[in-house]
Amino acid sequence: VLHANISRNGIRNVALTHFDGRVFGPALPEMFDAILLDAPCSGEGVVRKDADALKNWSVASNLEIAATQRELIDSAFHALRPGGTLVYSTCTLNRDENEAICHWLREQYPDAVEFLPLDGLFADAARAITAEGFLHVFPQIYDCEGFFVARLRKTAAVEPLPAPTYKVGNFPFTPLKAKEASQVATAATAVGLRWDDSLRLWQRDKELWLFPTEIEPLIGKVRFSRIGLRLAETHNKGYRWQHEAVIALAGQDNPLAFSLALAEAEEWYRGRDIYPQTLPARDDVIVTFQGQPLGLAKKVGSRLKNSYPRE
Repeated sequence: VLHANISRNGIRNVALTHFDGRVFGPALPEMFDAILLDAPCSGEGVVRKDADALKNWSVASNLEIAATQRELIDSAFHALRPGGTLVYSTCTLNRDENEAICHWLREQYPDAVEFLPLDGLFADAARAITAEGFLHVFPQIYDCEGFFVARLRKTAAVEPLPAPTYKVGNFPFTPLKAKEASQVATAATAVGLRWDDSLRLWQRDKELWLFPTEIEPLIGKVRFSRIGLRLAETHNKGYRWQHEAVIALAGQDNPLAFSLALAEAEEWYRGRDIYPQTLPARDDVIVTFQGQPLGLAKKVGSRLKNSYPRE
């Protein structure tokens, strides 16, 4: 679901991994400027909408979950750069999984952990602020579900964790050489797709991908399920451009843009071909609505053939 939303919205500077969160501290020490740890928890805060949330509740279970949370926040803290920000959140209410986790971290690294107050996070936030500056939302405060948020800053480097012993496996992509990359970029420009030096071309078999250059230092240290976006598939006659690349790279000033009316845009998202009153001059166009790219279309007779991904 996450990958589908990323592709649908044309997000390019992302890498997805299924690795256990406890891996990142040992594998990527002091690598990140900001980390959100939305930790697994006992879910006490959602009982208002789901009475079964506390069906298997027990003190012992809460303490077991808290032990995992300590491992996760320790890993996250080691992966954070000095000066970086760590946000820790849960949807539970007890202190063992909330305040106690943050205090435990500061006890481990007393000279490197600073609590940052959240009383200005939103209007009236002060009603739910703890003495430490954490946001601890009980349902009766705002007539809502329960939640907890803490913001911490890493003020100094800490001793690294032992290096991980797992195997990442072979990375199946290779970077394109300069000449080949130039050819791909030229062909992409001809269909209105452009990118800058923040993205670099990689290849796997017949697939061409654009990876964020800032992700490259992480390659080989953790196993990724998805990096960047898929640009095209190669074939004998050239390239088959991918929908997610069009959404991410076409921009709002594209020379191939062909604007659709509201009713036509609705038809496009239903996967149907478009029959515009005035056909475009080109055979291949990027259909848009309110300046935003919707996808590639090919003129076939009096219609624009829909290429919206069926999935």
